[in-house]
Amino acid sequence: VQKMARIAHSDGSGLIVAIQPSLFLRDGRGPREAEIIAKRPERAQLHQRYFPLLIDRARTIGLSERVLVRDMSRAFSGVPGDVFYDGAHFYGANAAVRNAVRSQFEELILSYPGACDRVRR
Repeated sequence: VQKMARIAHSDGSGLIVAIQPSLFLRDGRGPREAEIIAKRPERAQLHQRYFPLLIDRARTIGLSERVLVRDMSRAFSGVPGDVFYDGAHFYGANAAVRNAVRSQFEELILSYPGACDRVRR
């Protein structure tokens, strides 16, 4: 994150870090998600232990490097059914997932400091 921020800032650009939510932190899981957890419960425990630390670290670096960091977990917490194909890929057949992804990225882009100024030019 530090290196990417420095590269972005060197040419006047900014950096947004969108942290994909962890399947293993969802309370209400869809059938595919429950199957993934059942197959690898130790992986779920590792994610529950270390993923929040990763988010905190990214936020800390973001503050020092002028990077917008967004954990997208809350955006998907209320989405019913499967949200992920697996631990890294969104389930696009779920319309609520598509809408959450779209709205989160629109908000990220528009909330970046100076983004609206650049659009108006």
